[in-house]
Order: sequence, then C-alpha cells, then structure tokens
Amino acid sequence: MKWMFWASLLCVAIGVGAVGCSKKEPPPRSRPATRVYDRSMAQLGMVKLVVKDRARAEQATAMLERIERLFLQVERENSIGTSIVLGMAGEPTDKEIRRVFAKGAHHDQINLHEYAKAQVELRKVLTKHEFTRLAEVR
Repeated sequence: MKWMFWASLLCVAIGVGAVGCSKKEPPPRSRPATRVYDRSMAQLGMVKLVVKDRARAEQATAMLERIERLFLQVERENSIGTSIVLGMAGEPTDKEIRRVFAKGAHHDQINLHEYAKAQVELRKVLTKHEFTRLAEVR
C-alpha cells in the first residue's frame, strides 16, 4: 500500500512539472555563429602549417583575424545588451530578453555574411589543396 501512495505522488509530480514547465513560445535558437567562430579560430591556428608560401599565409591570417575581430565585437555588444537588460530594475520580461537575443541573431547574420566573404577571398588566395586542408579543420 505504501508504494502505491509514493507511485501516485510521483505521477502527480511528473504531471504538474510537465504542464508547469511547458511554454507557448519556443526558446531562442542556438547560435550557429559560435560554431563558425570556433572553426575559423582553429583554421587560424593551422594556416602557418598548411600554407607554405609566407605571403599567402599572411593574407589568409589577416582574413581570419578580421573575422575574429568581427565576432568579438558582436559578442561584446551582445554582452552589453544582456547586462543592460539584466541590470534593469526588477526582473526583465520575456519580451526584453527575446529582443536582446534577436539583436544578437541579427549581428550573427552580418558576421556569417562576412565569414562567407572571407571564405571566398581565402579561395582566391589559397590553392585548392590548401583551402581543402583548412576546411577540414574543425
């Protein structure tokens, strides 16, 4: 008998938790820009090993460093926006938090576009073999 009480109490807790934790709106999407940033930074570390011509290696490094600066600038702006929302008097609303995420997503789209442009430039600077080797870096 005692186990039935605990089993029914557990079922009620699971039911209440499932209903109470569900949301009408999905949470903000994860940021693909983070993966792109990580990948380009890994490539940056490998340029000197993959590209033997010093001048082309320096050009490739400069392009990847430009991407790094763009991503860091956006992260700084996102953290400032987040700290403003979190520093507001009282608890920030869901709408305010989503606005910060939306702004970050907009900046991420700009960075992804710049990353694509840098990849096109890298294709022009590097040989096909070098570009392929760098593209394999994760």
